[in-house]
Amino acid sequence: MRREMLDSHRGLLISTNEVVMQTLWLIFCLAVVAAMPSMAQDSTQADREVPLRMGTEEFWAVGLQAGTSTGWGLSARYTPASRWAFEVNGIYTTLGSKRSTWSLAAEAQFELETAFDHRVYLMAGAGYHFWSDSERNNDLNKPFRAGVGPAYEWFFSRRASLAAELPITVFFGDRLEVYPFPQLQFMYYFQVR
Repeated sequence: MRREMLDSHRGLLISTNEVVMQTLWLIFCLAVVAAMPSMAQDSTQADREVPLRMGTEEFWAVGLQAGTSTGWGLSARYTPASRWAFEVNGIYTTLGSKRSTWSLAAEAQFELETAFDHRVYLMAGAGYHFWSDSERNNDLNKPFRAGVGPAYEWFFSRRASLAAELPITVFFGDRLEVYPFPQLQFMYYFQVR
C-alpha cells in the first residue's frame, strides 16, 4: 500500500513537471514570436514607452504565467494610473478521462522602479491548486499557497514583456513549508479607450 502511494506521488510529480515545462515552453515561443516584429525596428526610447506611461495611464495586459505561488496558465492584469497592478491567473485542463488539474490565483504588484524598457516591483499573491487522478479528491497535500517577493519585468518590444518573479512561497497544510520558487511570465499590454 505504501509503495503504491509512493509510486503514485512520483507519477504526479512527473506529470506536474510536464505541465509546468509545457507552459514555460509556450511562454518562450510566444515571446520569440512577439519579439520578431520589434527586432526589425529601431529600438528607440519612443518605441518602448509603455513602462514610462504606466504611472499616469491605465493599461491592461494578457499573457501566460508558470509558477507555484500565484499559479500557472492564462493571466490578466490591470494597471491603474498608479504604482499598483492587479492580476488574476488560472487554468483548467484535463489529462485523460478522470485526471484534471486547475489553478486559480490573484496577485498584487507595487512598482519600485521604472525605465523605458523595464520595471522592478514587489509582488504578493495567493492561489489554490488542484491536481487529481479521480474526479473529486485533490492529490496535492498543500494546495493553498501564498507568496511575496521581488520581480523584474523586461519590455523586449513596444507592448510585450517577460517577467521573472522570485516569491518566497508558503505552502499551507498540517505543517507550513517555505521555499523560494521562481515564476516566469509573458504579458502583452494594451489600452482600452
